[in-house]
Amino acid sequence: MCIRDRQWDDSGILNLEIEAVLALKQIEEDIRSMIKAVAKQLDNPVIVFVLTAWEVPDPGLPKKHIEGQLLIDAFQEQFKNRGFDIKAADEAREFANLGTGRLAYVSSAGRSGIVKYAREANANFVARGELNATFNGLNPATGAIEWIGTISTEIIDVSTTELVASYSHTVLKAFPNRAQGLSALMHSAAENAAKALSEQTLTTWQQYVGHGLVYELTVENVTSWRKQAKVLLKVLDKFCEVRNKNYNRNTKKLLVDVIFKGSVTELEDNIFEDRSMAQFKNLDTVQVSGNHLTLTF
Repeated sequence: MCIRDRQWDDSGILNLEIEAVLALKQIEEDIRSMIKAVAKQLDNPVIVFVLTAWEVPDPGLPKKHIEGQLLIDAFQEQFKNRGFDIKAADEAREFANLGTGRLAYVSSAGRSGIVKYAREANANFVARGELNATFNGLNPATGAIEWIGTISTEIIDVSTTELVASYSHTVLKAFPNRAQGLSALMHSAAENAAKALSEQTLTTWQQYVGHGLVYELTVENVTSWRKQAKVLLKVLDKFCEVRNKNYNRNTKKLLVDVIFKGSVTELEDNIFEDRSMAQFKNLDTVQVSGNHLTLTF
């Protein structure tokens, strides 16, 4: 770094013009460190993958499943570089290699099924999608073998079942070898999709860091609105933002959506450590699944 120019203005402030050489590699490493530091403020976000690939033959014939390891590898690399916990890799690999049917297919009709799977894996997000590849034959102009593939993918927030991001794109790859062309197509399509989706998912997670996570509470055996439900809601108001609440006297269930800055374990601790809750000797945790906490009186 060197000083190219210096000038004093009338107010006595020295203005400097400098010339510097920036180390792009170091900047990239610093950004990655910042991303990981932000992610750890609420623990590393956990993501699971339900991805698969299919070869689409001639019209009228059924699709043929393709081992989806290349899809999984590309997604894992992009999300891991951004600080995500991909500990559910074994389940993701099993789905990709065996074929996932409707769970992978991007459709709102199957969203409840994929979210249920993700909650059982204690994930914050789930990525699902599939690649449909078609052998395009020999290009007479270039002599290369061509593959065309369309990848459709999306990220779902497990706590709210809302879409975080979606990506759809068609890719053309030409290779001298048919098998290599298919591999190149799968890797390229998955890498581009994962880059776009991981950035948006990270942005969503950073918003959670600033404002809190959405948690769903189911409180069972609530026999009294005044003596039980109202007391619990007042306790939640101390450290949460209560977004929605619904009490059903017939089923004796109280459903509450809250925004809380912290993990589900910390939310549980805050509830049980509050003095107002000490009167309920029989209050107990039934189940913790993802961002869903079930309590019973």
